[in-house]
Amino acid sequence: MISQLRMNRYSELYYESDDEEYEKRLLKEEEEKYKLKQEKYKLKEEKRKIKDDENIKQYEMFYANSIKRTKVYDKIKLGFSTFIYMSEIKEDYYNIARYLNLDSFLQQTVDVGELYGLFGKDEYLDMVKHMELFKNKHYFPLECFEYIRDIQQNQISGCVMNNLGTTKRMVYEIYVILLLDTACVRKAFDYYPHGRYLMDVFKESLEDKIKNPYKNITDFEHKYYNKYFELGKRYFAKRNNFKVLFRNYIRFIGKLMILYKR
Repeated sequence: MISQLRMNRYSELYYESDDEEYEKRLLKEEEEKYKLKQEKYKLKEEKRKIKDDENIKQYEMFYANSIKRTKVYDKIKLGFSTFIYMSEIKEDYYNIARYLNLDSFLQQTVDVGELYGLFGKDEYLDMVKHMELFKNKHYFPLECFEYIRDIQQNQISGCVMNNLGTTKRMVYEIYVILLLDTACVRKAFDYYPHGRYLMDVFKESLEDKIKNPYKNITDFEHKYYNKYFELGKRYFAKRNNFKVLFRNYIRFIGKLMILYKR
């Protein structure tokens, strides 16, 4: 009886069954279209990511090669010793954040900082000069701590007192931490009275900033401390950690080989 009613085009069951099938067919078609659309979107995103990665790699290769050609060297004489150091990189356009390999946001911060009298050409040359000289373990000036203290008291404190925000101050903070990690300054800490204790105090404060257990710094600062620094057995700058630890590992293996032969 029901089958006969379904075949009757004037019955209600006929219309209901037809509508259900039509809706099911529409839903199925929409699902298939949505799946095709999602697949196309995924393929498009994958192609975009691959292209972006290739562009980044090409830019980094171009930047690295251009730096090799555009380093400018100078020399300074102290007593009987003459030190040759890299005084600037033309490709950096006097931007200290570019020299420190910081991200694009901090590079823009440096460019804007010139409006407030910060990060000018003369300051860039001075900062690069001290960084390059302090990288030389044979360069051992007594005024290295005075220079670091001058950056902390004048530049960093000036950003706080003038309410210039954390972005500009962060560039100086990163610069000072990298200065403290140079061979010259580490050597100075060894000779300085209570130097090792001061270095331990600094490492503890840096570790607190990286972990930030009491939320005593902003999320912005915490992001950059995590991004650019980590604590190793002796050194705390991420860019030097692997190189130093690998070199110490090779020396350790060499000593074991010598002892074994004896």
